[in-house]
Amino acid sequence: MVKKTIKKQYKKAKVSQNSVVAKTSYKSGILFAGLLICMIAISLVMGYNFGKKAGVADCPKCDDQMIKRIVGNPYKKEKLPICGTVAPSQACLFYVLNDSSHDKLAEDFFEEVSRKVKRPVFYILAENGPYQKRPIKPGYFAEIIVPALR
Repeated sequence: MVKKTIKKQYKKAKVSQNSVVAKTSYKSGILFAGLLICMIAISLVMGYNFGKKAGVADCPKCDDQMIKRIVGNPYKKEKLPICGTVAPSQACLFYVLNDSSHDKLAEDFFEEVSRKVKRPVFYILAENGPYQKRPIKPGYFAEIIVPALR
């Protein structure tokens, strides 16, 4: 009789120990998930702040700076559309970036433009006559007039 009661008590103790282990693992899982969510939230906030300080989120400032980097062609007669937005036979403006490390003249870009828009070089030379001797600094854009097909 004593052995049976000891076995029953032992079984009850075993069951209660297992349920305690299950409850603690459940609590530790919730604790882990809570810590994980907090870490993700903190890293997102820190990433946003570092990105803002680095200037990644300031796109309107980037646009203003790029407009200041265009070396304008004062010899264009009327407001022309940008090449690629009009029919290939119409006159347009072509912007070319000086990506070298030294100043270039506008005429250095005429051959590249004539290749891209499929017009003879002398048409572009004739249209941009006085502009061809303007220096274009590194990182600046040259504004080249592409004439209409004749």
